[in-house]
Order: sequence, then C-alpha cells, then structure tokens
Amino acid sequence: MFYSHFWQESSNLGHLGVRFFFVLSGFLITNILLDVKGHDNHTAGITVFFARRAARIWPPYFLTLGFCWLAAGPLRLPMMQESLPWHALFLSNIW
Repeated sequence: MFYSHFWQESSNLGHLGVRFFFVLSGFLITNILLDVKGHDNHTAGITVFFARRAARIWPPYFLTLGFCWLAAGPLRLPMMQESLPWHALFLSNIW
C-alpha cells in the first residue's frame, strides 16, 4: 500500500494488499466462528471471541485517537478536534 501511495501512484498493489487482508481475515474469523458453533455453549464462545477481538483492536485504536487528539491541538485542526468524540464513541458514521 505504501508503494502505491508514495512511489508509483498508478500501481494497483495497494488495492491488492487490502483485498488480500480482507480475504485472509474473513477466512480466519469464519473458521473461529465455525469452531465456536461446534461447541455446546455458543453464547460463551461468541462472548469470548468478541472479548478477545476487543482486547486486540481497542488499545491501538484508542492510542491512535489519543495521538490525533495531541496532534490536533498544536496543528490547529478544528475538524479533527470536532470529530474525535464521535470516533471515540464509535459514532463516526452518524457524524
């Protein structure tokens, strides 16, 4: 993706990487959920699945939001400052 953004803009390698990421993550998530379905207690398995996902995704997400919040002040970016609460509450699609 960096290659297509910074060195050769006409390259389709960035789109290929994004597609590969979605196919691979969809495959892995589907396998995990199918394994959970095979067990007796579906609800507990799905709860554990989402708890583990949140534990992996939320720390870097909120770290990124914190970095953007720190950068928005000195750079005087009012739109970023306005949108950060919406992103922190997972309501950016509504904003």
